[in-house]
Amino acid sequence: LKLGEAGGVLITQVMPDLPGDKAGLRTGDVITGFNGEPLLGSQPVRHLRQLIVDSHPDSVIQLEILRDGEKK
Repeated sequence: LKLGEAGGVLITQVMPDLPGDKAGLRTGDVITGFNGEPLLGSQPVRHLRQLIVDSHPDSVIQLEILRDGEKK
């Protein structure tokens, strides 16, 4: 996945016409950050879920992703 030392959450499927698809996420992308906070530690999926739960439903979020070894 060309992660280097970064950790994150691998996207295994993007559903057509849903928010991830509309935001430009692709299968194989790795989410490494959420609103400037890196997804580190032994349980990045749990960390990402908690950050999402703590977000306001109408808020705009910024994801940092790795795609083919490059930050996006």
